[in-house]
Amino acid sequence: MSIRYCVKIISVMNNNEKNCKILSWISWKTYNLGTIEKTLIFEQHTQRYYLLDNKASVCWNELQYNNSLTYDSAQVLQLLIDDGIILMNCSSIDLECNESHINKYINIPQDFCDEIKSNGYIFDAHWDITNKCNAKCIHCYNQHAHDGTRNTANDELTFDESLKLVDELDYLGVFRLVLSGGEVLTKDYFIPLSKYIRERHIQLVIYTNGIALTDNMLANLVEIHPSTVCFSVYGDNDMVHDSITQVKGSYKRIISALSHLKEYSIETCHKNTLLLSNYHCWRDTLIKGGTLANHSLINCTIYPSMDDAKITKYSLGESQLCELALSPDSPIYYKRKIVGSCNIFKDKNITPCYNTTNMIYVNPNGDVYPCIAFPCVIASFRRGNIKDLKRNNKREKFECNFDKMNNIDRLDNWRSLKISDLKECGKHDYCRFCIDVCPGDAYLLTGDPLQAAENHCIIAKARYGAFLQYNDDICLMN
Repeated sequence: MSIRYCVKIISVMNNNEKNCKILSWISWKTYNLGTIEKTLIFEQHTQRYYLLDNKASVCWNELQYNNSLTYDSAQVLQLLIDDGIILMNCSSIDLECNESHINKYINIPQDFCDEIKSNGYIFDAHWDITNKCNAKCIHCYNQHAHDGTRNTANDELTFDESLKLVDELDYLGVFRLVLSGGEVLTKDYFIPLSKYIRERHIQLVIYTNGIALTDNMLANLVEIHPSTVCFSVYGDNDMVHDSITQVKGSYKRIISALSHLKEYSIETCHKNTLLLSNYHCWRDTLIKGGTLANHSLINCTIYPSMDDAKITKYSLGESQLCELALSPDSPIYYKRKIVGSCNIFKDKNITPCYNTTNMIYVNPNGDVYPCIAFPCVIASFRRGNIKDLKRNNKREKFECNFDKMNNIDRLDNWRSLKISDLKECGKHDYCRFCIDVCPGDAYLLTGDPLQAAENHCIIAKARYGAFLQYNDDICLMN
């Protein structure tokens, strides 16, 4: 269901449907938190989250399923109009709204994430719907990308199974779902699956290489209206980009798709992973991405594959990272006051990674992992135990040996991981310049999630080195 239904309700009040129009598609979910309800709304035009309190949540749900409005419902509706979620061209609704029930966030507040976690909900899911891909990116982290079996697997979920999986993710409380691969557009049921996800009110993010974006596929994307479409772009020209994807013409297709989606006001993201082979043009790629998409991002870290950690051989070396750390327009510029998902100088009893608390990863055959970086199965669609993941965290002490636990207990154990459990993080001068801590990467690279992941440490060291070079009086601690 979309906001279109609410527009129909507005027309009941106004008797003039022409005076109302949809500002954007939205996503929403109501979470039962003990004796209260809180509804989270995502408005795609502004890319903002809206958190409704108990009273507003009750009214919101009434708006969705009833044609008759109580005074309170109409009041909340007016608030939604005032905040720009619904755009009206007239002012025929005249209600006094002295008390605001809507808190607006660009990003989701951490206390709300903690609250829904404590009630057994899972907020984020990353789902690789297929391992198959029409590109051959040299640094791909996807499972089976480098073992020669990527495009031969035949055990991926069927369409009917995928629909049931969406229902189970919805039951878990998943609000934001990333569809990735492989390449999502190669899946024959990608479009009807995406439509079903949107019908369940789930915020949809799509990762694609853009190679299969035909005019018909673009038209379907416009109809689905995902919150964001993220394109992997590896250079500012076809020679650089196509040499990494190993598909001739892939760059031109992405540029065309970005232009098309921009015309329909669909949020796009231009993402570039820096490698030894495209480092020379990173700045031009960033600038060009900013003209083509809503967001232009650079990632300086290659994530190890679940089946081939050796892809890190393509990673930037110390000299390149040091140069980036000294560049004001670089994402790792040493003066940037950024700390990644983990600020190791905060409370030692909090989690070192958002993904340990509010996210799961699903592979193409329906196996569920704590996150995309941690190869440890905690549930499986075909074993019928995904719904068991919706429960309160019962474990207090983290145990490194996951083999001693059953699948479901592994999630509780992963959620209990705390900063204080980490062996190296926070114990060095360069740690305060760290951008990201990833226990999953640490596990893939060292076999121990409590160790420091060198692919992140090397960036912290580069930033720290730049700081020492200029001996600036800056503080990166929050």
